Amino acid sequence: MGAGVALWALPNPSGLNAHETASTLAQKWREVWAAIGAPPASLRG
Repeated sequence: MGAGVALWALPNPSGLNAHETASTLAQKWREVWAAIGAPPASLRG
């Protein structure tokens, strides 16, 4: 991996990560999308 490259490791919604809720997973994905400059879901086709 080169310098300046972001790596995101997000939990998999499996039994091993049962403590993660849909809300916490959604928040983590929103952080990834914000970091890469993706538009909000409401603006995506």
